[in-house]
Amino acid sequence: AFALFLLPAVAAAQESRGAASVQELLQQGQQHYEAKEYEKSIAAFEKALGSKDATGKVKAEASYNIGCDYLLMGNKEKGVEWIVKSIEVYGFDDFAHLRQDEDLSSVRGDARNAEAIKKAEEPALRKALAPALEKLKDPKGAGFEFAFDLKTLDGKAFSNKDLAGKVAIIDIWGTWCPPC
Repeated sequence: AFALFLLPAVAAAQESRGAASVQELLQQGQQHYEAKEYEKSIAAFEKALGSKDATGKVKAEASYNIGCDYLLMGNKEKGVEWIVKSIEVYGFDDFAHLRQDEDLSSVRGDARNAEAIKKAEEPALRKALAPALEKLKDPKGAGFEFAFDLKTLDGKAFSNKDLAGKVAIIDIWGTWCPPC
């Protein structure tokens, strides 16, 4: 479950210079990984990472793949270091892949990985929640009106207006519902 998202645009943007292009380095890293030649895979990904032509996404994926290689070599410390670096420094953001990648099973519960993911996900979560949070600021409420006029068990009238300005928890039960 190696993360290699080869970018066709990277290959198209490469000029022929005699040295391996970023795309070629990524492919070499992938081939060495598949052959379980992890040290060679790391070397190829490090060259891709250091290339002046490497985009942010290429750097994120190369550093992530270096971390996976180290983990597969049994070097958990270096593996976690590179996985965290891929997130915090290079912006690796495929969190679903991070949580499912079998290469990371040996460090799935590592606190450093979890903290890096949490820090990276918070801004995205805040951005996604921003419209809902704005609705909560609306004096009319969070997008719908909840009005009621009821009678209490002792027959007194009771409505939502009696709760104005107060914090209330409304729990609605059905008389027909046995668990209620």
